[in-house]
Amino acid sequence: MKILAIRGKNLASLAGDFEVDFTVEPLKNAGIFAITGSTGSGKSTLLDALCLALFDSTPRMTKARESKVELADVRNKTIAQSDSRSVLRRGTAEGYAEVDFIALTGETYRSTWTACRAGGKPSGILRSVGFRLMNLSKNTEEQGTRKELLAKVSKLIGLSFEQFNRSVLLAQGDFAVFLKAKQADKAEILEKLTGTEIYSRVSSSIYAKTKSADMEFRLLQERMKGIELLSDDALAALDGEKLLLSGSLAALKSEEDKLSACLKWVEEERSLTRNKEQAENELKEIRIEMEKSAARYALLARVEQAQEIRDVFMQAVATSGQLNANRKMLAERQEQVRQTAVLFSKTQQELEAAKKAQTAWQEYLAELTPQLNKAKELDVQITEKQKQWLDAQAEEKKELSRKEKLERELAGLRQQIKLLQVTWKEIEDWFGHYMVYADLIPAVSLVLTLLADRETAETQIVSNRKMLKEVSALQEIEQKRLKAMQEEAERLNRLLPAEVVLLRSQLRTGEPCPVCGSLHHPAATLTEVQSLQEAELNRAKEKVTQEIERLTVSLTDRTMEINTLDTIVKNYIHRSEECLSKVKEHVSILPGWQDLLDKGQLKGALRNFDKQWKERLQQQTDTKEALSRQQAELDARQHELETHVVQIKDKQSKTIALETDLSALRSQRALILEGRPTHEVENQNRRRQEELQQHWDIVMRQYQDLSGALESYKGQSVQLEKEVERLEVLSQEENRRITEWLSGREEITTRAELEELLSKDIVWINREKKELTALKERFTTVQAVLAERCQLLAKHGEGSHKPSEGETEESLLFKLSACQSSKEQQTTRLTQIGLMLDGQEKNRQALAGIRKELDEKQLNYENWSKLNELFGSQSGVKFKEIAQGYTLDVLLLYANKHLQDLAPRYELQRISDTLALQIVDLDMMGEVRTVHSLSGGESFLVSLALALGLSSLSSNRMNVESLFIDEGFGSLDPETFRIAMDALERLQMQGRKIGVISHVAEMTERISAQIQIVKTGNGRSRVQVAGHGHGRVRAGSGARWRWDDLPIK
Repeated sequence: MKILAIRGKNLASLAGDFEVDFTVEPLKNAGIFAITGSTGSGKSTLLDALCLALFDSTPRMTKARESKVELADVRNKTIAQSDSRSVLRRGTAEGYAEVDFIALTGETYRSTWTACRAGGKPSGILRSVGFRLMNLSKNTEEQGTRKELLAKVSKLIGLSFEQFNRSVLLAQGDFAVFLKAKQADKAEILEKLTGTEIYSRVSSSIYAKTKSADMEFRLLQERMKGIELLSDDALAALDGEKLLLSGSLAALKSEEDKLSACLKWVEEERSLTRNKEQAENELKEIRIEMEKSAARYALLARVEQAQEIRDVFMQAVATSGQLNANRKMLAERQEQVRQTAVLFSKTQQELEAAKKAQTAWQEYLAELTPQLNKAKELDVQITEKQKQWLDAQAEEKKELSRKEKLERELAGLRQQIKLLQVTWKEIEDWFGHYMVYADLIPAVSLVLTLLADRETAETQIVSNRKMLKEVSALQEIEQKRLKAMQEEAERLNRLLPAEVVLLRSQLRTGEPCPVCGSLHHPAATLTEVQSLQEAELNRAKEKVTQEIERLTVSLTDRTMEINTLDTIVKNYIHRSEECLSKVKEHVSILPGWQDLLDKGQLKGALRNFDKQWKERLQQQTDTKEALSRQQAELDARQHELETHVVQIKDKQSKTIALETDLSALRSQRALILEGRPTHEVENQNRRRQEELQQHWDIVMRQYQDLSGALESYKGQSVQLEKEVERLEVLSQEENRRITEWLSGREEITTRAELEELLSKDIVWINREKKELTALKERFTTVQAVLAERCQLLAKHGEGSHKPSEGETEESLLFKLSACQSSKEQQTTRLTQIGLMLDGQEKNRQALAGIRKELDEKQLNYENWSKLNELFGSQSGVKFKEIAQGYTLDVLLLYANKHLQDLAPRYELQRISDTLALQIVDLDMMGEVRTVHSLSGGESFLVSLALALGLSSLSSNRMNVESLFIDEGFGSLDPETFRIAMDALERLQMQGRKIGVISHVAEMTERISAQIQIVKTGNGRSRVQVAGHGHGRVRAGSGARWRWDDLPIK
């Protein structure tokens, strides 16, 4: 993995765009380069940009996440210090961090982190972080969510964020501390450096799992103890009792069925008797009803006899009615023939007169047509000339109206200007009067704040004084209580145990006990007369002593609380006086300000005056602008008015000429058609023509209608005469037949009687037949039902379930109730036995299941217990120490490889069974030395070897070509510094590009390629790349030239 370039914009102190490109000179061929700058310039921010672009996080944010610090943001919002967006520079709307790198696959990628605010404004709310990943080798963009892209980056470089911090960003200073730390601190430092904290969690988890398995095993054992099984004897007894109860229940069931059958027989006999009586009563009622209906039967017979002649009779009635109607209609038609003949003759005369009138009208129209044509021609000329004249008049009026409007507007503008001038004078007079208070206006906001602070202080003074008074009162009460308890303690110390009985006898309900203070005295009612034991007296003394101790502690707390409240009151008094003094400095020029302050009206007065001042200022500005605007408008309207006056004169001349021409045409037209309009003459002629035509059409229709009607009435009269003759013959024949039928009947003798019987329609006949037939059928049915019920009752008396002689329904019910009660008791007992036997079987199965689960839990516990013996501990120390020892051994293998290049004389060793280190001096025949014997330069080399070892350990799957080493050079003496720099220069020859972060001035002499972070003022810094040449400057060569600063994108 190799870093090719770092870019960014508006990150912390690095304002604007910046770029560090490792693919161009002087960084391209520089194996080692320095990142320099003064303290706080932004050196670490450059590495923050590297981490943000790759992981959306930085080492400093990881530490801040633990402290949960919140930072103020725009619009009263906050942002967590651990939020990556907190790196965005204040007062900017957007920023980014971007890194180009070579991945494990050999392809080049560019990852970009972006942060921005809403609306592209510095005052906008922060938006979500943006993240992009480009494959520069293929010129394609990777797709996915931010989380997926970050995971993709970690996969491409082969390192997680934590591994990156240990293998690329080397904390050499931490290893320098680790070398000489105390034994107790080494584990914590090593855990931080190597990331072995997971082993502590595993150890604690093993311990917790072991405890949980033990608890589950013990709980299962307790469950087994809670399950009991019945003995064999108890089971045999239950089985015998169950068998006896089953036989007894069968006998009781048979007895219950027998008694129930007898009771059912009694109930059925009662029901059958009741049904028989009901049928008898119903038959009696039907006989009475049939006797009452005898007359209806006779009438129905006569009506049915009359139905024989019904058709002939009805036909005769219809024929008679039809004959009368035709006779009346014949008379009406003969009268209509006479009247229609008279009207037809009169209409023939009117038709001839109408034809003569039409002929005379056509002759009149032929004479009038030439005059109409001449009149129409003149009317067209008059209309056109009149339109021109009216248009000219309208234009003249419009111009006059516009002139009047302009004159009114000019008058209004002059009036407005005059009013504005008056207003301007009033405003100038007001400011002249109040200008003495001009210096107060800018300080109003401050004065109002001071007054608010003073009011708060006064409120707090009153509140705390009240609280101080309450606490003092409580202190006084507790002091009295303490004194009373002390006196009680002295008295109890003088008492003998027997005297407690006397004290107990003096206790009264509702009065406090002199010993414990309680209002309830349960011991006062004891009747023992003997002396109390010494232990009871000691308990009383102990209660009093405890109360004295409690009161003493409480009084101490009260005293501290009183002192605190007194101090708070004094502080608020000082604050109030200080605020009043500052207020007085600004408002002393106001007359009566002290009186307003005392009344609580000063704030309102200041607000009102400030408001009036600002309103007057705004009014002055508005008035000035309005005056300028109105004067310009007045000048424009005056010029427009002058233009309109000239136009009005031209319009008036044109109107007069058109009016003269129009008068001449109107005089000529008045001589034709007597001056009447042509359309009026034409309309009159059209109406006359229509009247004549309408009259002709009406008369013609009357003539045709009367001719047709006369012929029709004549034909109808002939037909009606023939129909009357036919109906007279038919009526005589029908009446003869009716008379012959009546003469052969004895029950019906007259035509009136026959007419009355035939008045009953078929609906009445059917209804009567139905009702009378139904009555007969009911009589027959009820007779049959009665006979059947008598047979059922006789048969029921011979049944097998008939009760014995002397047994009543009450005695049967009593026996049945006793039988059911016994059956219910025995059933309940049988159910209980069944439940007990079921419970026995369930408990037996449960025990079998628990025994199986117990074996599993025991095996689980034994397995976890073995692991716990090896690695488990409640604090997690056991496994962590084993893992840290192993990790330290592997780390020393890598570190000693690097130490062979940096300082071949030394080799690192771990002291057995500890995390402590010692040095083997190979030049001194393998002499073992303490790390505290190393010089400053030697300690630097050893700690650097450890840092490089950790880098190799964390990235053992790939070759990390880019390293950044943190500060650590500032405290070195010149000789040690030289040794350290020689070591770094040897390290670059291994093919790695190494960046050293430092603000040491000597760095510029030893490292030619530099990334300089330069402060420019106001918390801003810029990034520039500088170098002495393409390679390292040789000592004594004299080549001291520098590259120009590279431009920043």
